[in-house]
Amino acid sequence: MSTMAPDQVLGLERHPFPVTPDANSYFLPRGREAALAELAHCIEARRGILLVTGEIGLGKTTLLRRLLADFDPDTLEYALIFNTFLRGGELLQAICSDFGLDAGDSVSDNLERLNHFLIDRAEAGRTCLLVLDDAQNLDAESLEMIRLLSNLETDQHKLLQILLCGQPELDDRLSAPNLRQLSSRIVYRLDLEPLSRAELSDYVRFRLDAAGSAGRIGISASALRCLWQCSKGNPRRIHLLLDRCLYALIGAAQQHISVAMVRQAAGELEMVSGHHAWRAPALSFAAAAVLSSALVFGLDPQRETASQTDTVPAPVVKPLDSEWLAGLEETSATDTTPPCLDELLERHGEAVGLYPQPPALDGDDGSEHLCRFEKADRHWLAVEPVPGVGDRGHVREVQRLLFELGLLDADGVDGWFGPITRSAVEAFQQQSGLPTHGRPDALTSGLLQALARHEARKSDETHSGG
Repeated sequence: MSTMAPDQVLGLERHPFPVTPDANSYFLPRGREAALAELAHCIEARRGILLVTGEIGLGKTTLLRRLLADFDPDTLEYALIFNTFLRGGELLQAICSDFGLDAGDSVSDNLERLNHFLIDRAEAGRTCLLVLDDAQNLDAESLEMIRLLSNLETDQHKLLQILLCGQPELDDRLSAPNLRQLSSRIVYRLDLEPLSRAELSDYVRFRLDAAGSAGRIGISASALRCLWQCSKGNPRRIHLLLDRCLYALIGAAQQHISVAMVRQAAGELEMVSGHHAWRAPALSFAAAAVLSSALVFGLDPQRETASQTDTVPAPVVKPLDSEWLAGLEETSATDTTPPCLDELLERHGEAVGLYPQPPALDGDDGSEHLCRFEKADRHWLAVEPVPGVGDRGHVREVQRLLFELGLLDADGVDGWFGPITRSAVEAFQQQSGLPTHGRPDALTSGLLQALARHEARKSDETHSGG
């Protein structure tokens, strides 16, 4: 057996799917380039605290490396802290040390020492950035230290730019009442999302080309489908699976990754293939009536029995898989796929989200972002995936809809996702019975579209009737 690395055996310039973060060949999914530009702008403009969140394996550390690599080292100095289990004064010592300062045991002395350093750098035209990775581990004492550091400023700008990067629970922690002051100072939030099915295909080919494949290493369409089902678009899982597939290519003396190779890799890594429905919190919308518990498929019906007639059962939220669509096409002629669903599927494939349609949302809203349709006498709402809050166009559209619904002032429609917009999104989610996390995700954005058009129709009817 060869002891050479798979990339060498396959004639590649380097490993296309390393298990460690690789910012040298950085793939930019939809909205990511704009998000990176916004992060860089906020740092250069010295606006203060930035927040990047995402599940494990979505590429937070890789994004940080790419972001830092884009800066001129003559204009930016940064301290990168990975040990976020440090508490209060210990964290301050680590920050000072990473900036090259001699840190003592006194918190006040270290703050003064750091303040003088930052003032000197600002006068020299240099920006100082503090990056805290795995920031979800920071305790209350350390987060209070971050707040104190954010107070270091001149009359014009912040002396220290702070980038907090962590898992989604960091966002939840910052929503706690005792951390409102810190949370209110966050000027930009980026929530990383998994790759869509279309993005995954582009990602795999991008990584192979960047490694010098030149088309020699291929992957079948069925293998890509299986890869997406097993990885759920998580880049770390994608790399783990395809790393094993490269070894399978060598063992089989082939140059085309098959679905069998992906399935074997998934079995070895205990990643389950297939589509899964999952439960979401109960959905109410305006004065929506009770959703029948029969509006469930893909789950054991005995798990969906409603105990009270005035309780809205939890909806099913799942991607539209090919097996379900095939079943749809086999139904009666009056229950076929509507054109709006065909258009969504053509643009986004199985990344389209599916939800039971609240009864209050009847009729056609004319939106290209969602589709209402009926299957087997049941009403459904399909919504397109949306970019993260780093996409200013998406944020501006959400703000416009919030303004139309009276949840945001006109001057808040600026394309920046800050505390005011987040509070407005939370208010809408709370009123609509959605999870109140403040992020304009696919369901939130889809319902905003639907309700805004519903209210507009009501207004038009009122005026025309008067």
